[in-house]
Amino acid sequence: MQKWVRVLSSIGHRKMESTEGRFLFLKRLRYYLKRNIWYTYLMLLSMKYSYLFGTLLFFIPWVIIYWKRKDLRQEMWVLSVLVGGVSVLTSYTWWTDNWWDPQTITGTKVGIEDFLLGFANGGVAAAIYSFLTGKIYFSKSSGSRNLEAVLVPGLMFVVIALLHGYFEINTFYSLSVAMFISGIYFLVLRPDLFKMSIMSGLLMALLSLPVYWFSELISPGVIEASW
Repeated sequence: MQKWVRVLSSIGHRKMESTEGRFLFLKRLRYYLKRNIWYTYLMLLSMKYSYLFGTLLFFIPWVIIYWKRKDLRQEMWVLSVLVGGVSVLTSYTWWTDNWWDPQTITGTKVGIEDFLLGFANGGVAAAIYSFLTGKIYFSKSSGSRNLEAVLVPGLMFVVIALLHGYFEINTFYSLSVAMFISGIYFLVLRPDLFKMSIMSGLLMALLSLPVYWFSELISPGVIEASW
């Protein structure tokens, strides 16, 4: 209502008394309605594609690391495919249940965005610390590394399934416990990778913040609407 009042007051009462004033009023009214209709349409469109757009931003560091460090590509592919697949499964069974429910381009419970997000984050998390330090932090054979890449996410999957599926604990807290147990695994059985795992987690958190901020900038309210 206040917007209509501002439109009317901006034209002025004197111009309304003349034919020229009425024409100007109708012209401004048509512009006002057209502008707001397009603005509403663009807002709805941006909300629909904001999850996909934010997901694709994570591919920027993925491509940079993959291009610059050939020695890290195997770890990136293994973790990218693994986490991408797990991301679709967990989004369908857990995250959209009581935590994270973003809008997909297909309007379904899970979408291609879930796989792409897991794919990009898995590869970046596997290599970002080694990339920044310029070193390799694996001392075991390639087969052992690949087995470890499956074992740790598998352990987290079992813990979350037990806590959320059996004890009905919120998925956020279940994930927190699973990450803590994974940290204990690295601390006890792979102390050589403990520092790398902690720093990789912190770096991924720092990397995620600009993506969330930018998504909120182009689609105000999208983060709140997705939680």
